Amino acid sequence: MSETAKISTRQLAILATFSTVGDSILVLPAIVAGEAKKDAWISTILGLMVGLLVILLFVYVGKFNPKLGLVELNERILGRWVGTVISSLFLGYALLSMGAHLRELGDFTVTQVMPDTPIEAVVIHFNPSPSNYGGKAGS
Repeated sequence: MSETAKISTRQLAILATFSTVGDSILVLPAIVAGEAKKDAWISTILGLMVGLLVILLFVYVGKFNPKLGLVELNERILGRWVGTVISSLFLGYALLSMGAHLRELGDFTVTQVMPDTPIEAVVIHFNPSPSNYGGKAGS
């Protein structure tokens, strides 16, 4: 991918919203319902509100410094060493989280929608193609 490939604030907001809402629909209800029983709806609404506040924080900081990426923002705000550590943790978490979301989506699709389809085929179709973000195939 080239150095100039960036996503817009709107694209970040959409990705974060889909990730938050998707996880809150597919995974979290079972965990929350097991602990909170009949009061699970309260914690679900509170969790969604906190997640949306985090998204708004990212959008706000991104609008303040539209030319800087997440890593550069962290280094500018937190200093070089702490910013690098926080960026590494954040990017590592994002990588693991997206892998888990991809697996959850594959499991859900295979279990509920296409039970005779191998999960590998479903997951391959959910992977982003380089052509979807302006890249060249095979790069």
